[in-house]
Amino acid sequence: MSRFLPWAGTLVLAAAVVGSAHAQTTPTTPSTPATTPPATAPNATAPSVTLNLDFSKPEDQAKMMLNGNAAWTNGRLELTSDVSMAGSAFTTTPVPATDNYLATFQFEVMSLAGAAPADGFMFVAQNAGPDKIGGGGGSLGYQAGNVFGPNSYGVEFNSYSGAGLGNGMDQTVAWNAFGAREKFDQTAWPDMTGFVDQGVFTAQVMVQPNQIEVTVSGGNNNLKPTMVMKSTDLLAGTGLNLFQILSPKPIFFGFTGGTGGSGSVQDILNLNIQSPAPAAGATTGATAGTTTGTTGTTTAGTTGNTTGTTGATTGGTTGATTGATTGGTTGATTGGTTGTTGGTTA
Repeated sequence: MSRFLPWAGTLVLAAAVVGSAHAQTTPTTPSTPATTPPATAPNATAPSVTLNLDFSKPEDQAKMMLNGNAAWTNGRLELTSDVSMAGSAFTTTPVPATDNYLATFQFEVMSLAGAAPADGFMFVAQNAGPDKIGGGGGSLGYQAGNVFGPNSYGVEFNSYSGAGLGNGMDQTVAWNAFGAREKFDQTAWPDMTGFVDQGVFTAQVMVQPNQIEVTVSGGNNNLKPTMVMKSTDLLAGTGLNLFQILSPKPIFFGFTGGTGGSGSVQDILNLNIQSPAPAAGATTGATAGTTTGTTGTTTAGTTGNTTGTTGATTGGTTGATTGATTGGTTGATTGGTTGTTGGTTA
């Protein structure tokens, strides 16, 4: 792993470009997600929502700038759809600088007719501009020259076995920074079946001044909320935080993706940014009760009791608390006594 010296403002980076060879084929049919992530975390005092984008809506599509091979396809942001591609998409208007937020999005990655997939995509925070894009293949649409420069970082979802950890741990999660693919804190996907051709997953990226945590859930096997990666603090003891370099400027949030000789269809369904991030307890609930949170927000006003119960059933043990909070708090606001009862019953 490279060493970052914040006081000198330099980072020695080793480029990682991967390649593979498979013929062009037809992509797998995309899945239809049962739910979308909640607009706000089920917390009694909800944080401000900086962004809440549903990419099936034209008005939300208009808030993103697409670059390279990225396209709107069937109400999804499609970063790549074949071999030898690079795509990116960023918010057209930056949001106020922050190093304290929760990003939630849903994604689906599909192989090209069952061929070995490649290469991966990234969730990216940067302040270079909305029209930026890196190279294809192992660059994941992020790395290339000085496109993003020192003012960027992101979380990658790698689907290429050649860039994995070996021993069957082909699909991984890691984080990159300063315009280069370093694969810091690379971790295997928690389900050995991986995330390719496994339906729609929900990812939550919690960013704090010196740490990134990534939690994933969903898919065809109904993966329970699992923390798949927790970054180490590269700047421990320096008095500076990891993302201080971004803080003076507004941030463009978005995604990048790349394919090489092998390919995949890489779709993003939505993006929600909450800043400041919810409290730790609320974050756990939001992760465990994604479906519950949506149901509670939608129906708590009239059926607070039912929503609270749904939270207990759908979200599991942790989700029960989430459902209770959602049904109770939201319902109390719009449904009076019923909402409060829903929260208590769940």
